Amino acid sequence: MELVGELAANMAKALSGGRAEDFEGLSSDLAEARQQVRELLQKMTARPIRQVVDKLEQNEPLSAEEKHLLRLWMVGDAESYAKAQNDYRAWLEEFRRLTRVVQGRAGSTGSVEDLLALQGILEDANRLAADLRHYLEEKERIARFDAAVENLSPDDCEILVNILKGKLESPLM
Repeated sequence: MELVGELAANMAKALSGGRAEDFEGLSSDLAEARQQVRELLQKMTARPIRQVVDKLEQNEPLSAEEKHLLRLWMVGDAESYAKAQNDYRAWLEEFRRLTRVVQGRAGSTGSVEDLLALQGILEDANRLAADLRHYLEEKERIARFDAAVENLSPDDCEILVNILKGKLESPLM
């Protein structure tokens, strides 16, 4: 895919530059590429998801394959992120270490040097806390979906139908 080749080249360029400005536009490029991939996945599976919508509208049970497709549309992004994420345990361990460091500084003198050191530690802990929160939110989103799809009520079906129809009718599709 041309999109992937161009994105990979931009990522490599940013790494080789090693300056903040080299990464400046990369975040928006990555977000746009992620959106394009999602749209492509939805286009590729639009016909079968319409059949799932029809079954949901009739409150008919879904097959395992249809549930899988529904999962792809509803939490596929979260699932692929969770599978790709291999730093979670390292993040937890580093956050534990930073917690111990902060706890150890509770009795510090409050000197300029102490405050500067604490500031750096807190910056690192803040970044890690955001990564941990995002990962856990995605895992919890998947778990909520799995629980809901196993016992779909008529109200659940209606909500899913509305969400799926909205995605199908999106001008991006």
